[in-house]
Amino acid sequence: MSHLVEPLIVKKYIEQIFDKGETVKIGYVEFNKDGYSYYRSKFFGGKVKESVPFDDNLYVPKFDSGDVILFKHADGKSAQFTRISMSTDNAVVLPELIKACAQIYFSKK
Repeated sequence: MSHLVEPLIVKKYIEQIFDKGETVKIGYVEFNKDGYSYYRSKFFGGKVKESVPFDDNLYVPKFDSGDVILFKHADGKSAQFTRISMSTDNAVVLPELIKACAQIYFSKK
């Protein structure tokens, strides 16, 4: 059943991000037409935005121990960007969503 629903969810998110210019949030990670990001707390207070632009080297998220691991490009290789629990609404579509976002992003350039 998920193979039927997942493409519909991804399509809905793609339309929101690229056609309507909206930001889509899955867990605490936000997706927009330029990439994905989240805010992390700094050690001595405040927050800093961590982001992965779609024009960077992208890595497909992986499932591990009940989480979806998102990656970033660092020092010439992949590095963990963040983890989102698979129990988070729609977190399991992240691998397909990131692939689709990259395809759309580069097709519009």
